[in-house]
Parts: sequence; structure tokens; C-alpha cells
Amino acid sequence: FSFPVEHSGRVQQENTLEEAAVYSQRQESLAGVCFSNQANNASHIQKFSMLPHMNSSTHGEVRGGCRVSGFRGWLATGHRAAISIAIGLAVCGSVPGASGATLQLHGVMSNVRELSIEPAPGYSSLDLAAPTVDLVVLTARERCNSAGGYTVTLESANAVSGGRGTASLMSISSGLDKLDYTMKYGGVVVELGNSGVAGRAKVTDVNAKTPLGGRAKALEISYAGDKHLASGIYQDTLTFTIAAK
Repeated sequence: FSFPVEHSGRVQQENTLEEAAVYSQRQESLAGVCFSNQANNASHIQKFSMLPHMNSSTHGEVRGGCRVSGFRGWLATGHRAAISIAIGLAVCGSVPGASGATLQLHGVMSNVRELSIEPAPGYSSLDLAAPTVDLVVLTARERCNSAGGYTVTLESANAVSGGRGTASLMSISSGLDKLDYTMKYGGVVVELGNSGVAGRAKVTDVNAKTPLGGRAKALEISYAGDKHLASGIYQDTLTFTIAAK
């Protein structure tokens, strides 16, 4: 805010209260500016503090070299600066407080825990008489969106039922003849029993979610072959389980 002052000489008495109000609305700066109109029409500008100290003289002298231009009549000159400051504050008053509101948006992402299997050609017609090494019998695709990661376990039904650490193809007719085999999952040897359960192996253990398209891993089997097996169908059931951490 700003108000008119006389830099030197006596207080001018010809200004009215209305004129002082007009001057006070000239908001030159928040720090304030003092104007004076000398008899010789020369202007002078002088900065002053936000609350200039006033003495008690009837000339309205301000410490710092400024005097307030006169308000006629009813107030002592020493109080005119305060009146002018009040007018300035009325013009520059703060904006009334505004109310506000907030909105929290929430979304939900469903759990994704999927393991799909794509069998390879020939998985159901294995030649048990011939030695076989790292034959791909299926490709599994793991998908999980748990931030903490997930695990995948692989279980051989024949190994679990026999309490053994080796998978085998069993004759469904005699139930006696069998052919042991080993596995690799994702290129890593499967160790049945490493999960604490005979015939079951933990084949994946990661601490992060899968990529968007999941992770594809091949299952390979190897066996020595046996030409002296009884005729018939031999089988084993493999079960994959995916779980989020």
C-alpha cells in the first residue's frame, strides 16, 4: 500500500480525506512509497518501512524523513498516517479463505497365477527301447503378477506314490515293470524331493512378477531305454503348481 507524504516543510492542509483515500489506493509496492508535492511542483519519492514510526507533533512527522499530507480538521496530524494505512489495507486486504475437497481414486488388479502347458509332438508315443537324451516333451508358460514373486513345483505321480526320488514310467497293465527317467526344467536338472516331499520338486523360485507375456520353460526327459520291458502302455502323470509368494 502507499499514502501521500511531504518530505520536508509543514503539513499541507488543503488535501481532503477523500483525496487521501485516492492517494492511498495507488498501490505502488507492498513496501510502500512516500510522495510529496513541493511548492515548486518538484516530486520526491522515498521508501519507508511497513509501519513508520510517528512522533507526537502536530505536523505528523514520520521518523525516516516523511510526513503525512494533511487531513483537514478533526484529527491531529500525528494520527493521519494510521488513517491512511487503514485505507490502504482496506484496498489491499487479503482474499477470503477458500474451501477445498479431495478425491482418492482406487483401482483393483486381479491376481494372475497361470501355468499353461503345450505338449510337444511325440510325447504320448515315446520309444522306450531306445536311449533318449534331453527330449522336449512340453513347454510350460508361467505367468504371475505378484510383486513378491512366485514358485512352481513339479510332481511325479509315480514317484510320490512310491515314496521315491526318481520319476518312472510304470506299466499300467502289470504295475511291476517300469522305466526310470530324469528331467530338466528350463535347462536345470529337476531334483525330486527338494521341496520336502518325496516325488515333488520346486523348479521355479523367484522374487518378482513375470514379464507381461510370462516365462516359457521347456521340460526335457532322458532315459536309458530297455528292450526287455513287457509289452503294454507305460505312463506317469506330471503335475505343475504355481503359487504366489
